[in-house]
Amino acid sequence: WDTRVTFDTSAAPGSTAFMPVSTASVSSIKHRICSEVEQERQGANQTDRLSHLFPSTLPIPSLENALKPIVARHPHLALNSPSGIAAMERARKVQKQYVLLSLDEVTIIVLYTYEEGHRESSLYFLLNTALRSADRLTAVLVWRDFIWLLLHALGKLPGCPAVLVYRGCTMSPEQLGLDLTPGAEFQWSGFSSTASTAAVMNTFLGFDGPRTMWQLQLTYPWVARNINSFSLRKQATIDV
Repeated sequence: WDTRVTFDTSAAPGSTAFMPVSTASVSSIKHRICSEVEQERQGANQTDRLSHLFPSTLPIPSLENALKPIVARHPHLALNSPSGIAAMERARKVQKQYVLLSLDEVTIIVLYTYEEGHRESSLYFLLNTALRSADRLTAVLVWRDFIWLLLHALGKLPGCPAVLVYRGCTMSPEQLGLDLTPGAEFQWSGFSSTASTAAVMNTFLGFDGPRTMWQLQLTYPWVARNINSFSLRKQATIDV
């Protein structure tokens, strides 16, 4: 089983995304996304799939149990930590909008979107680092139960009307070492950011210099409104 999930970070018309973004912040985000894409390219040649870690008979854990091996390495991610408490409070506020999801399932989605004071300490960053690791079989084992619960939670979200999403970075296909021949495959190992319109992605990438944009057709689109920890109005979570 090889699942890729992306988060649509385009704000809805008239809404505000995470926070005001400075030119320096945009530059930093562009650099980060290029770095992520480069990591994905390097990992694309890996033959180690994770399917054996996620058999269909694998029990769905409680959030507390899913976090235990993670908290052993990263104590700041415990449910009684400031981020854990904030995530629980947020989840309780929005759970009534998602009657098919348990409190654990709503909370795990909020936890994934929570931004710590230092991005490198954020749960999503640590999880994606493991998923993109050269030794991903070992690195992901710690996160297995968390990923399993998160994917089940995402699978219960209502359908998303979007058909296409977009991802890009300010590097050329040649710089990324991409095979652009018809039928070529490109694998993303981690949970990735996307935009719901090409216009948003074009604005982000700019119109000068080398650029690469992916247009992704969704297979199983879901949408989570007001469930994340940011002031983000619209977020599409998809399995492609």
